[in-house]
Amino acid sequence: VTTMTFDLDPIDGTPAEEARKTAYSVFQQPLSSFSPAISNMLPFMATAAPATLTVQPLVVPFDAPAHQLAYQFLAPAGFDLVVDGLLRYRAAEFPGATADLPLDPAAVALVGGNAVRFVGPAGSAWSRAATYAFSVGVRVPRETPRSSSNVFLLQIG
Repeated sequence: VTTMTFDLDPIDGTPAEEARKTAYSVFQQPLSSFSPAISNMLPFMATAAPATLTVQPLVVPFDAPAHQLAYQFLAPAGFDLVVDGLLRYRAAEFPGATADLPLDPAAVALVGGNAVRFVGPAGSAWSRAATYAFSVGVRVPRETPRSSSNVFLLQIG
């Protein structure tokens, strides 16, 4: 049995992979609790405008070079994320945030509509002492998702 990394490299449960802590170790460390908040839960079909999805406070349990860690935010199936013109990640835009989210705006990519993939620019770093925040647009579905978990996830690494 194998699974794939972000870069589509296969990894498996062999002792070599386990020694590198890459096999099946889905979450090596928990994130602090963060609370995604949606500005308006009315469905997109009723408003014709995306709501704002804000994720804060976000505190990571490690210090690491951000340019070596791809990370992604996933919304439940049915929610469509919007980044064009609606992505905010600067600390000054969020009360309580102490550092900009380490990302390269040119490298932000939507994946499947309900996921946003980020990559940190060269020289950027995550800090366990910092508090981050970000927001994106979201098209709220007409009904509560039933084909996937109704949960928002942030995956780092």
